[in-house]
Amino acid sequence: MVYGTTLRLPCEFFESSSKDMSNSEFVQSLRDVMEQLRLVPTANHSISKTFIQPDLKKCTHVYLRDDTVRPSLKAPYDGPFKVTDRDNKLMTILWKDKPVRVSIDRVKAAYICDDEQETNQHQIARHSCTHRKAENNQKQHTKRTQTSSSGRRIRLPVRFAENV
Repeated sequence: MVYGTTLRLPCEFFESSSKDMSNSEFVQSLRDVMEQLRLVPTANHSISKTFIQPDLKKCTHVYLRDDTVRPSLKAPYDGPFKVTDRDNKLMTILWKDKPVRVSIDRVKAAYICDDEQETNQHQIARHSCTHRKAENNQKQHTKRTQTSSSGRRIRLPVRFAENV
């Protein structure tokens, strides 16, 4: 009554085919169908491609990636290390004054300035920096020092120096 028809047994759901095939005919038709099937090309997503810098072929120094478990805020690369020899896939670097062969997948090019130019720039920068720091310290010291009504010198904390 619910379905509007009489109930059927599970075997009655499938209609019997009007055409009975013999086993040899079924096997032949199955072979024909299987021959028409074409393979679908599969994709392998687990292989990751590594980026290799073009500058690795001519650089003199490289940074070496540290693949160990690192504590937080530790740099992923160590170096720079001097390159002594290079191959298509491997590089020989001086690590702790010993030649070590590493894969180019673990390195990236380091750009080093000339020593003379770098030394001159560091000396000029250091001199101007120390000169500026001395001037700033002197200005801050005078701003932060006051005299009380009894004649004592009072040195205010840094957070109050701007209010003076």
